Amino acid sequence: MNIIELINLIKPRPELFIGEHDIFCLEAFLNGWYYRNQEEEVKANILYKDFYYWLRKKYHLRDSRGWADILFYKFKTKEKALDAFFELFDTFYQEHISRDFFGKVKWLIITLEDENYNNLAHLLKEDLKYTTLGTELCMKLRFRLTTILQEKDTYPRVYFSLVEELLKELNEKVTF
Repeated sequence: MNIIELINLIKPRPELFIGEHDIFCLEAFLNGWYYRNQEEEVKANILYKDFYYWLRKKYHLRDSRGWADILFYKFKTKEKALDAFFELFDTFYQEHISRDFFGKVKWLIITLEDENYNNLAHLLKEDLKYTTLGTELCMKLRFRLTTILQEKDTYPRVYFSLVEELLKELNEKVTF
C-alpha cells in the first residue's frame, strides 16, 4: 500500500484510523506510516513535496508551514482543515496524475517560481511558446533540464526527480 491508497482508505472514516477528526492527527498518522520504512516505494513525495508546493501556490504563501499547518491556517479549525484536506488532495491528485509532458514542464516552472528561480522559470516559459514537441523544442528543453541536473548546487531545492523524469521522456520521444 502506498500513501495515496492509505489516504483514500482513511477518507471515508478518518476517526477509525486517527482517533479524532483532526488535521494534526492525520498528519501524525501519515508521518508515522511514512517513517516506518522510508526505503519502501511509498510515493510520499506526492504529499510531502508536490501537494505542499501546490498548497503554497494556491494560497500564495511563502513561509515554511507544513501542509497541515497551511490548512489549519486557512480553515481555522482542525475539523474543517481535515475535511478540506481530503477535498483538496483529491483535486490536486487528479491534476497531478493527468499531466502530460507539457503539464509536467509547467509544474516544474511553478516549482521553480515558488523557489524564486525566476530566470530559469522564464527561460522554460519562453521555450514553451512552441506549440509542438518538435526537435528544436526538445533540444532546448533537454539543454535546460540537463543544466539543472549538472548545477545541483545552484538549484538545491529544485524537484530533481521531475527533471529526471522529463529528460527520460524527452529521450524516449526523440533521438538526437
